[in-house]
Amino acid sequence: MRLPDWEKRLINYIEEVRHIPFQWGFHDCFTFAVKCEVAISGVTRFPELFKAKYHNSFGAKKAFLKNGYRGMIECINRRCVQVDINMLQRGDWAALDMPEGIAIGVYTGDKIAATSANGLLFFNLKDAKAGWSI
Repeated sequence: MRLPDWEKRLINYIEEVRHIPFQWGFHDCFTFAVKCEVAISGVTRFPELFKAKYHNSFGAKKAFLKNGYRGMIECINRRCVQVDINMLQRGDWAALDMPEGIAIGVYTGDKIAATSANGLLFFNLKDAKAGWSI
């Protein structure tokens, strides 16, 4: 359930992290999306993964495996409702095909925000490969 001031909280969080570079386990695609979920609802569907300690892609994969998932997408599919990308609402998650692999971004209402080495990047909705309601 979304908090009454969720839109303001989401905007504030995105602005707060806009220039923070990607960092495994601190500001990677999954932690960014989960922190946006917390801004929206005050809680997360992924508490044990959100608190996982990892510092590289191997550690991230290991965290999902340790919790019974083959990977991030399987975990999201089992805990969130997948929706058509054209039906995404502000705050929902979207999968993006990035050079490093699949990344999760957050729909802002007109773009999808995703982490990068230079801070957040913003992608068009047409770039999304899948979407989930948050």
